[in-house]
Amino acid sequence: MKRLSTVCVSLLGHGVSTLLCASSMAGNSIEDTHSFKLGFSAQDADITVEGQRDPFPPIEVDLTSDLGLDDNAKSAHLGYRWRFAEEWALSLDAQSVNLDGGSSVTKDFNFDGKEFTAGLELDNSVDIDIYRIDVTYSFIRNDKLEVRAGGGVHAFDFGLEIQGRAGITDGTDGIVRESTVGKTDVLAPLPNLRAGVTYLISPKWEVSGSTGWLSLTIDNIDGGYAYADIATAYRFTDRFGAGASYSVSKLDVEVDRSDGKDKLEIEFQGPSIYLTYGF
Repeated sequence: MKRLSTVCVSLLGHGVSTLLCASSMAGNSIEDTHSFKLGFSAQDADITVEGQRDPFPPIEVDLTSDLGLDDNAKSAHLGYRWRFAEEWALSLDAQSVNLDGGSSVTKDFNFDGKEFTAGLELDNSVDIDIYRIDVTYSFIRNDKLEVRAGGGVHAFDFGLEIQGRAGITDGTDGIVRESTVGKTDVLAPLPNLRAGVTYLISPKWEVSGSTGWLSLTIDNIDGGYAYADIATAYRFTDRFGAGASYSVSKLDVEVDRSDGKDKLEIEFQGPSIYLTYGF
């Protein structure tokens, strides 16, 4: 029994020693097999839309200047990367953006086959979900530098609702509320090419940058997407870290429909902060 206890204590001591040794190793994104990211962004948004339906003519609407939408886009995003081979990695990302606001219509326009006349009070809401999956290959990967390139798919799920209200008299000094609602949903999966670089200033402090672009036509969708970002991150333990980034992105999509077309232009730019976990 005493011998068994000695063996257990010895094994336990070896396990603790191994864990302490592992925890003393400086981790970084170049070495990680798995890495997770949780971030928050506060970016400037510039969005113009066109929801043309026959027989109305196409009219472009700026959601900020024309409809009073808040141009400060706050969002949360999640990311995961799996280095499934020495030079290959798979990345998954998701981001959700919600904007709302309202104003009085200053000019007549049409959207989704509905007419909105000057004087209407508007309530607007925009939901944008962004998903990305890509595979990259590291042409250079050593203990301080990684240079990678690859491709994948960006999918944009855009939903917009414009509600206009007006009060009119019914001839007996009563007020009747009239409401006009226009909606559109655009799902645009766009392939993209991307490249990135990561450099370790120290074993725990890194700087990185990435860029991507592609423009093409798929069935009834004609679109293009371009983006660039720079970031810096610090591992305050061997597994947990924090960072900050600044990004600029632009999306142009046109979707042909049987009764018209939807056109969407989105520009985001601004900072993000995030937490990371890697092993």
